Amino acid sequence: MTECTTIERPFCMYDADQHIIHDSVEGSGILMCSIDNLPAQLPIEATEYFGDMLYPYVEEMLLSDASQPLESQNFSPVVRDLSKKYSFNPVSVTIGKQEEKLQSLVASQDLVISLLPYVLHPVVAKACISNRVNMITASYITPAMKELEKSVDDAGITVIGELGLDPGLDHMLAMETIDKAKELGATVESYVSYCGGLPAPEYSDNPLRYKFSWSPVGVLMNIMQPASYLLNGKVKERHGSLRDKHLQWWLEGL
Repeated sequence: MTECTTIERPFCMYDADQHIIHDSVEGSGILMCSIDNLPAQLPIEATEYFGDMLYPYVEEMLLSDASQPLESQNFSPVVRDLSKKYSFNPVSVTIGKQEEKLQSLVASQDLVISLLPYVLHPVVAKACISNRVNMITASYITPAMKELEKSVDDAGITVIGELGLDPGLDHMLAMETIDKAKELGATVESYVSYCGGLPAPEYSDNPLRYKFSWSPVGVLMNIMQPASYLLNGKVKERHGSLRDKHLQWWLEGL
């Protein structure tokens, strides 16, 4: 992409034959969505509600003295109590080696958000299960996390992994387009998504004809994962592998 789309005009069409981008979604080409600040978008109702609740207390927070203790300043009860409630001190825990400390920290929370490497999510998840605390991670569900599904259900908690662009938003946008086509009496014969890894032809200038649009390690790990897809009405299976053993050894060593 040479430019970003916006929330107001989220799509544009890339015509690979003529090497042009136009903001109409009609005609031939590749439908593109390249909103640069999409992860930061919130529903307007949520933004307005938060702003309305916060606004009355903005002035006294701006005039406060961060170098002085909270107790010595003339805050309103709302600001004073919230400042006490949401103040925190960082705590260091060695995951996998300080199980009792992890259990104690998790037990005092309402929600645990794990931004750790994906291989450590199951350790935190087990602590959440034993303490019946909800959990959110920034990773897709791995087999190790999947194995905990029954324990999560039995504990009556919620564990949510990443939904992401592909397949999350990608699938939702696809269904929206397919539903509109069916409303017009059209029949969808094929749907293929390449997500963010498809460079424009004029920039596809390397032997793999590929450019990293996200974590290189993530791309290589994705190659090794199996997948299933529907082709001509039949389910096809793809078994992930890396032909280059040097790449596979390098990846396993990360």
